[in-house]
Amino acid sequence: MRLGKRLLQSAFVVLAGLLLMSVFWRAEQQHLAGQSSSSPRVIVDNIQVVDFVDGAKVSELYANRAIVTRPNIVDFAGDVHGWQLEGSTYRTFSCGYLIAEFSSSDLLSSKLPKEIIKGNLRRNVELSRGDLGISSESVHYVGKNRKLFFGHDKVLIRNGSQELFGRDGFEYDVKAETIHLPGLISGSFYYDD
Repeated sequence: MRLGKRLLQSAFVVLAGLLLMSVFWRAEQQHLAGQSSSSPRVIVDNIQVVDFVDGAKVSELYANRAIVTRPNIVDFAGDVHGWQLEGSTYRTFSCGYLIAEFSSSDLLSSKLPKEIIKGNLRRNVELSRGDLGISSESVHYVGKNRKLFFGHDKVLIRNGSQELFGRDGFEYDVKAETIHLPGLISGSFYYDD
């Protein structure tokens, strides 16, 4: 009985050792070939993404570079900017870097909706909708049903001639059209005569 148990333990140790050696050998081969399991699948320079509904253009996104890192995640880099039509109002954005998670993992199919369900915008982020403008260094986006922008960095909110500065971030609910500024804020209001 003990001999069988020791034999089984020895076989397990040998198999585990072979498995580890195989993993390390594969990783070394990928490294020597200049590849890794996280290598991007697609890299596109000077990209323009356009979305049409019933033949009418409803949104555009531009970037110096797009890298598909996972089936539904794209990193946009360089002068990233775009617009989306909401009713009769345009919503625009610009930033230096955007990581976007799309609702579809088949980004190359033209028949599937490709709504951004999560996003992380970085470097000189500017958002606008009508007279409303939001400026910050980093902004997160949660889409689908809620459509919420939020950030933890300093923020400047502009609405016409009014300006509010927040030191502790913000939360902008697109559907409710509300902005929450936690912590200390300061502001300026200008009245035209």
